[in-house]
Amino acid sequence: MAGHSQFKNIMHRKSAQDAKRSKMFGKFLREISVAIQEGGGRDLSSNPALRSAVAKAKQANVPNANIAKILKGNSQEDRPYEILRYEGLGPANSALIVDIITDNRNRSACDIRTIFYKHGGRMTDSNTVGFMFERKGMILYEVTKFHKEDFILFALDSGIQDVEEAEESCVLFCALERLHQVADQLEKKFGLAKEVQAAWWPHHWVELPDAESYDKLDQLHSALTQHDDVQRVWDNVI
Repeated sequence: MAGHSQFKNIMHRKSAQDAKRSKMFGKFLREISVAIQEGGGRDLSSNPALRSAVAKAKQANVPNANIAKILKGNSQEDRPYEILRYEGLGPANSALIVDIITDNRNRSACDIRTIFYKHGGRMTDSNTVGFMFERKGMILYEVTKFHKEDFILFALDSGIQDVEEAEESCVLFCALERLHQVADQLEKKFGLAKEVQAAWWPHHWVELPDAESYDKLDQLHSALTQHDDVQRVWDNVI
């Protein structure tokens, strides 16, 4: 009986892990679908956002068959989605923007409002905090395989307006309307970017007053990103 009980526990954990994996697969497939909707069709050669979305899905071990279906238009995930933005206030009036991809805006709004409420924040009306952010094109590269200074100089010459450097990566920002053009130029020189997407970047960063506030913000972030319809959460906290 003990062995039977242990087997049940193992299968229960595996089932939970499979459910989480399936949920994440769905998010990556939705991102591919939106890249097709917004980025110029199913042709990988002419759609850098689609190439980036497919690469991310493959890195996350989304089955190739699932990716192939959506590229051919044969997947249940390949349907029109609404791309929405929800705004809210978190701990110490920190500002958050939540990128949503949904097929049911009423469900999404209700769920996101509840998540904010449960974590001590509140969802706000449109542009209550949106004016604190700027919409930009964002391109993320890992720069361990080439000379960082040469990469940055080429990026600036290609239309990049701002660069955020880390030890092994660079986040590049450009005008949103030039995102795909700039991403294409960089890809021809340095290979596929890790991410190509529209971003909400704060005009000014703020610090929270204490460690507890940072913990609460982390919990709010975690709860939001676990929701099926949430693709990305942005905030103005440093």
